[in-house]
Amino acid sequence: MRSCKEMRQDAWNILTGSKWGWKILLNGIVLYAILVAVLIGLEFIFESVGIQTWSSFREAQLAAKRSGVDLTIASGHEALRMTFASGFSTFVEYLFQSIVVFGLVTTLVKCIKDDSNGWFASAFGGFKRPFDLLWLTALIMIKVVVWALAFAFIGGFIGGIVSAVLRVCGMVTEKQMGVLVGLLCGIPACIAAIIVSLRYVLTWYVKSENVEIGANACIKRSCELMRGRKWKLFLFWLSYIGWFILVILPFALTASVVGALSAASAGAQADAIPDECSIVMIGAFVVSILIGIFVVLYTAIGQAVFYRDAKAEVDATKEAEPSEGVTA
Repeated sequence: MRSCKEMRQDAWNILTGSKWGWKILLNGIVLYAILVAVLIGLEFIFESVGIQTWSSFREAQLAAKRSGVDLTIASGHEALRMTFASGFSTFVEYLFQSIVVFGLVTTLVKCIKDDSNGWFASAFGGFKRPFDLLWLTALIMIKVVVWALAFAFIGGFIGGIVSAVLRVCGMVTEKQMGVLVGLLCGIPACIAAIIVSLRYVLTWYVKSENVEIGANACIKRSCELMRGRKWKLFLFWLSYIGWFILVILPFALTASVVGALSAASAGAQADAIPDECSIVMIGAFVVSILIGIFVVLYTAIGQAVFYRDAKAEVDATKEAEPSEGVTA
């Protein structure tokens, strides 16, 4: 594959040399506005009919504790109703999140192809097959969790044996045994989850170009595209680190300067400084948000370029294999 710099340059040229940045941003705003509206509307409906989810119940419980009241669940029936409400709320949230992700990825695929035909309408194609997309989301999550649990089990099993041997030898205490087992469970699980997530990261791109194929086929194709390229993608993401630092830099520097000014002028201009500091902080926050939007678009287009390059390389290899066999 090409170098990270070359792929970033392609993404930069697309973002700054065309109108695709605005198109992606517009589709993203509209799609996320729909998602937020659905979630707020669902919460409003639950409140109107007096149905609580576990999340809203915990918020009410914390508010009651601050008032000195101990809020408890009335009955098992109430707990069951909150469980069903929470499940339905989660279902709706993931359903629309899947539609949003599919719509944004579809726009990104059109972007790297420079295909403006129906660029806005195509972002809402997920509404035609919402449950297919939800199943794709669920299947990816299930596979990641299963792999993570498998490695956690293996790590915990090994950790249990090692810690038991060390305990018999008097080299660790019972508390240290628990820490060791926890580390040998958690670290392999996290590593496995990261690796598997990298394998599946191009699944949505595959789905956007092959809407009729099933979830397993999309995941399998993503694994094929990412074979031998996981480290390359990690380095590609890492190459944006300077831009991520740039996002928080204005706000961080302003916070430091404002803090120093406030401390230096404490008491002298106690009434004037806070207002001025607030204006400066708000301005820095707005600048950080604007830079952040640019960086998000830049990295999103960059990953789409990575998908295009990986796909082209894999397809070229497949086309070359038969001719190589005949020559041999």
